[in-house]
Amino acid sequence: MNRKIIVSFVAIYCFAAGLGFFLSSNTNSEDLLVASYILQGTSTEAAAEAVVSVDGLITHEFRIINAVAATLTYEQRDNLQVHPAILAINEDAPAKAAHGMDTRLNSIADIDSGAPAVLEL
Repeated sequence: MNRKIIVSFVAIYCFAAGLGFFLSSNTNSEDLLVASYILQGTSTEAAAEAVVSVDGLITHEFRIINAVAATLTYEQRDNLQVHPAILAINEDAPAKAAHGMDTRLNSIADIDSGAPAVLEL
């Protein structure tokens, strides 16, 4: 057989196999994207239980405002929007001071350097 024919056949086969793999996936690619959210609930415990019920990852608890921070997929977030224990869902973002500087601390050294501090509730 001609070498060009063999190479063409292998290339077409690999392309078709790869295309079949991606098309056969039942998971929407947007469902795999994750973001960090602040979820306020009827209580901190209720918000945490709601996140756990959709297999979300809790990263912080904010007892003073009955909330948790969590990493969620878009599908998990959508499921929690109708959960009776969840009152509000907001995308987590850095806090900005009035002067416009990012007030997140990067390390303990930031505390010693006199940088603006943010206290976790």
